[in-house]
Parts: sequence; structure tokens; C-alpha cells
Amino acid sequence: MIKNIILIILFVCNMWLGYRLINYIKYEQKTKNINNALDISFGKTEIAKSFIYDLKYLNQPLHMSDNTKLLLNNLVKKNGGRLLFFRIDFPYCDDCIFPVINKLINYENILQHNIVFITSFPNEEYAYEFNQIVDRKNLNIVNIPYIELNFNDKEILGSFLFTLDANLKHHNLFFTNKYNLFMIDNFINYIFPMDN
Repeated sequence: MIKNIILIILFVCNMWLGYRLINYIKYEQKTKNINNALDISFGKTEIAKSFIYDLKYLNQPLHMSDNTKLLLNNLVKKNGGRLLFFRIDFPYCDDCIFPVINKLINYENILQHNIVFITSFPNEEYAYEFNQIVDRKNLNIVNIPYIELNFNDKEILGSFLFTLDANLKHHNLFFTNKYNLFMIDNFINYIFPMDN
């Protein structure tokens, strides 16, 4: 009789533990679904924000110091105007910057080394750390302080791609982030269409 009571108690405990486990699994799934929905929602917000920046700064002048104008003018003339610039904001988010850099490197056959990565590191230590990460990729990197090349020095805008004409007017502005990475393919093919 005691044996039966113990078996019944063990059976009830196992049923209760099974019930708790099932509820825990359901709770974890709901939490995961909520987190995924929030991440998707945040991603859509970031894509919208970058699109708004694209429009907001489309016709705004890119503020440049005289030294920066001279440097960029020489780069544009040297490459016949077929340059794509990637202005990397500082401080930057690794997940936002390095996927873009890798994506641009994948277009080496189209861009033919006509990408200039513009950083704005405040000192050599930050520049050294960044160069250690990307040095093996043999990139054309120019360090220009943010104050010498920006749209708006009162607001942190993030990183962006652009081209310059012979008058150093920017065109093809595209603010990047980790959520709109999938759009870079179309952007590159629009800027540098493949010759047929």
C-alpha cells in the first residue's frame, strides 16, 4: 500500500514537472517571438531613418575644410570621377561597419579599387586598431576629422556612402546601417552599372 502511494506521488510530481516544463517552453517561445518582432520593428525603424536622412541631406552641401577639398579633389581627378566614398562615423558599431566593408570588397571587380574609406579617428590608437582589422584587405583609407567633412556637426548621422562630381558636389547619398545591408547590392549596381 505504501508502495502504491509513493508511486502515485511520484506520478503526480512527474505530471506537475511536465506541466511546468511545457509552460516554460511556451513562455520561452512567446518571449522569442516578441524579441524577434521587436528586432524586426527596430530594423524597419532604422531603415526608415536612413531613408529619411538620404532625403534630408540629398541637396544639402557637404561641409568641407579647404584641406579636405584639396585632398578629395585630387582623389576625384586621379580616378576620373569614378569613386565611391564610405564615410565611417566615429564611434562606430562593428556590426554596422564591417558587413558594409565586406560587401563593398565583394564588388571589387565592379569598383576596381575605386572605393575610399573615410574615417574620423581622433588619435592614432583608434586608427591603428581599425587598420589592424581591415589592413589585410588592402583598402584605401583616409582619415578626415568629422568636423572637416560632414553634413551637420550638431547631429550624429551615422555612416554613409556617396560619390562626388568634379565640383565636389555629392551625389548618390546612401546612409548605411546593419538593417539596410541588403540594399547595397542595388545601390552599387545603380552607381556602377556593369558594362554590357
